[in-house]
Amino acid sequence: MKKLLAYLLSAMMLLAVGCGEEYDDSLIWEKLNDHEKRISKLEELCKQMNTNITSLQDIIEALQNNDYVTNIAPITEDGKIIGYTITFSKSGSITIYHGQDGQDGYTPVIGIAKDIDDVYYWTLDGEWLLDKDGNKIKAEGIDGQDGTNGEQGQNGITPKLKIEDGYWYISYNNGTTWEELGKATGEDGANGENGDSMFTNVTYDDDFVYLTLTDGSVIEIPRRTIRNNEIWYSSSDGKAVTPYKIDTFDANIVSNEYKNGRGVITFDSDLTTIGDSAFDGCSNLISVTIPNNVTKIEKSAFRSCSSLKNIDIPNSVNSIGDWAFYNCPSLTNITIPDSVTEIGMEVFLSCSTLTNITIPNSVTKIGYGAFAYCSSLTNITIPDSVTKIGIAAFYNCPSLTNITIPDSVTEIGLDAFWYCSSLTNITIPDSVTSIESGTFCGCSKLINITIPNSVTSIGDYAFSGCSSLTSITIPTAVTSIGNSAFSGCSNLTSISIPNNITSIGEKTFYNCKSLKSVIIPDSVTTIENYLFYGCSSLTGITIPNSVTSIGDYAFYNCSNLKSIIIPNSVTTIGDYSFYRCNSITSIKLGNSLTEIGAHAFQFCNSITEVTIPESVTTLDVYCFEYCENLAKVTIGKNVTTIKSYAFYNCDKLTSIYCKAINPPKIDYTSAFSSSVSGRKIYVPAASVSKYQAANYWRDLASSIVGYNF
Repeated sequence: MKKLLAYLLSAMMLLAVGCGEEYDDSLIWEKLNDHEKRISKLEELCKQMNTNITSLQDIIEALQNNDYVTNIAPITEDGKIIGYTITFSKSGSITIYHGQDGQDGYTPVIGIAKDIDDVYYWTLDGEWLLDKDGNKIKAEGIDGQDGTNGEQGQNGITPKLKIEDGYWYISYNNGTTWEELGKATGEDGANGENGDSMFTNVTYDDDFVYLTLTDGSVIEIPRRTIRNNEIWYSSSDGKAVTPYKIDTFDANIVSNEYKNGRGVITFDSDLTTIGDSAFDGCSNLISVTIPNNVTKIEKSAFRSCSSLKNIDIPNSVNSIGDWAFYNCPSLTNITIPDSVTEIGMEVFLSCSTLTNITIPNSVTKIGYGAFAYCSSLTNITIPDSVTKIGIAAFYNCPSLTNITIPDSVTEIGLDAFWYCSSLTNITIPDSVTSIESGTFCGCSKLINITIPNSVTSIGDYAFSGCSSLTSITIPTAVTSIGNSAFSGCSNLTSISIPNNITSIGEKTFYNCKSLKSVIIPDSVTTIENYLFYGCSSLTGITIPNSVTSIGDYAFYNCSNLKSIIIPNSVTTIGDYSFYRCNSITSIKLGNSLTEIGAHAFQFCNSITEVTIPESVTTLDVYCFEYCENLAKVTIGKNVTTIKSYAFYNCDKLTSIYCKAINPPKIDYTSAFSSSVSGRKIYVPAASVSKYQAANYWRDLASSIVGYNF
């Protein structure tokens, strides 16, 4: 604009110089001052137009949210009404300006219109506003704030106008880039400073506010609250929504009309119940307002209303049935009134865009799967009134970062916080006595958890997959730890197991790759299958005298385990129990051992010597195969069977002492590698011929020598 003024001033000064006579410049300055006033008015018009554009979008959103007008206040200037401040019950206040069309200078006409899809789009001078891809620009965000799910370009964009160097410009991206529209002033210097490009009239009566747009269309906004025999709603297609079950309301429907972005279902009497499956599967429903006298929302009332974004539940409601809002993936916020005492089964399951919810102090129970799969839920406060958190209540809520469990809670159901993968800290109150199965399974960012002394048991998979947990203290009152309770806690370095523990389940520390040491209390009698499977940082472990059996895969791939002492109480070592423990250099087997399972010490290639106690009767298949540094083995006198490949590929095994008087039976094929340089097999002196004649032993006859044991 300053450039325009400078140009005009220069032109007029040149004209003055060219005349060559005394010049009166007062007329020039008068015209310039008048021009500046008109420019100032144009800039004020531009500001008002931008206000109107924003207000128009707010009006559309208010209609979608079933909002209504509570107050209208005129805006005056020089004794004339130039606009209104309109206040909504929920959406706050907006300001709109109206006037008459200007003259000469071009004034862009911004408006909205519904297309055949019943969606509001922006218009410019009566034509659709288009984005860079040629798609119409929506004035409402029905497909999400950023339009990622939209099919017609971006959603909820608010155009902006400005005047620069005497021209109108428009921006569709909040002022990042601008497009020229046309001159803001006419050829004769006149312009449309009084023009209005959107609202030409605002009127109202007891029921509605009427906003007349430049194109003659009228937007009606209700001025009254909902009546007791009505349900208000909005729909995505701009058409009336027919309830799925009309016979489950406690009153009869007399009309269902949709007008100006709002639907009204009217009943023949006051409504107190939204019945079973009333709007089940009504996928076009966007928002709903329920009257203040409704006390019950029954099961599945709004189930699978896939477009439902907002619902106003009045304080009169004291019961919300199971599945009431099941699979409402567009629902973003909801307030549960403080008259409700229980959140039923799967009420909000799969409400995937629900970000926040307020649970009132009246609620005592959160039911089975109440908020399961609410993938956008970030935080929630459970009030002191709640005593029970049901099974899978917050199952797979991966965005939940924080939750406070009050002291009033006595029961947390199994899988309650399963795969809440953003949860970082949690404190379990002293009122809780057990941590059920799967309660915190998959909480991969959980770094701190406090288990109170009141807890006596930890269930299956309770903390499985809590890969950020580094340490944990189990209180002394705990007597049992369930299967896979800490499996996959890959950063867990230490854990304190109290002496009262009598049972540690299978896979409890499965793949705890950072666990360095653990003390098993002498109250434990069994090391279960897969107990320390894949604990590759474990360097040492003490097995107490109370243990009688070591299960299959118990220490599988504990690759840093240096030594192991099997106490005399142990009678069986299971299959694959120490498979690939390739750092073990020494091993002592107790004298009560009767069975060594298949593959038990396979690939333990740092072991150099092993003694099989007299109590053992069977060496299973592959039990010491690929112990590449094993040089000496002593086999007890009571071994009757050595199964196939028991010591196969032990290429440094040069000294074998077999005390059995009768050659142990070798199944199927050789238990030993066929050719090991310098190997000697020492057997009782009186039994040499028996060994040299026995099946499979005969293949090693040249290595068999007598020995006095």
